[in-house]
Amino acid sequence: MQNRLHAFILLATIVNIGLPSAALAKVDLNYIQQNLPDDEKRFQDRFQTAILDKSYTCILRYKRRPNGSFCDLKVITPSGNARVDSQARSALEAGIPYFRFDANEDEFFLCQANCTAGPRGTSVSLSLPGIAGGSSKADRVIAAKRLGQLRDIKLMQDRIATATKTLGANSPKMWESYNFTANLYREVGQQQQALDMYQKAMATQAKTPDSSQAARTMSDRAEYYLALGETDKALADFEAVSKMQALADAKDANYLLNLERLAKYHFKAGRTAEADALYAKIKEIKDGQKQ
Repeated sequence: MQNRLHAFILLATIVNIGLPSAALAKVDLNYIQQNLPDDEKRFQDRFQTAILDKSYTCILRYKRRPNGSFCDLKVITPSGNARVDSQARSALEAGIPYFRFDANEDEFFLCQANCTAGPRGTSVSLSLPGIAGGSSKADRVIAAKRLGQLRDIKLMQDRIATATKTLGANSPKMWESYNFTANLYREVGQQQQALDMYQKAMATQAKTPDSSQAARTMSDRAEYYLALGETDKALADFEAVSKMQALADAKDANYLLNLERLAKYHFKAGRTAEADALYAKIKEIKDGQKQ
């Protein structure tokens, strides 16, 4: 499921809570992640209590229906304050209709609500139990970003497949697509695919090994090696780019980016003298641009 463009909600925990797995909706997770904050806001706007002397949190779990309603509401963790629990249930009911999604009428997805009331007022946080990236707002943002990256990777794969038929795999015009896709693979943790794409990007620069494009790929690849802890390989790429004098003379942006990355690498390693020398060189080049 990690590599699929359209991830679907398949609740692995379903057998533990006694729900009929045949009724689970196969819903585009990206769509749910994008729209769940709307449910959360509607619920939050209606969950109001008197100011309390301490905080109480109850946890509700329910099945969200395609038509914007819900059913089988349960208080799985009471707050210890019956009034807060009752007001949370009432607020959830008052929020109907919530966002709609495409599924059969008898299908659903599970939703969980953490409802808190206390001295600072009330708050509601919705999550998808059993779904990676669904346990908090921050996790949902991360999960949504990852799905977007996987979608972009699929689009780039299709674009590369089409372009290579016309241009050839090693055409310099393929460099940008290869390098961009390599960085996408790196961001989602698909390390071998990232390295393969960096190699393809470098192959497009075989006739111009000191080009700005080659410098960018080598510098990006150095960052890739650093993330894997392969510092020797990273340093080799950084240093190779830093010796491209023609790019230095041209005040090339990718050359300067590489110097900044190399300086940061030395600084983090405690080699402040090397870092300071590189920062001074960067300043000298940039000052020359202003003249």
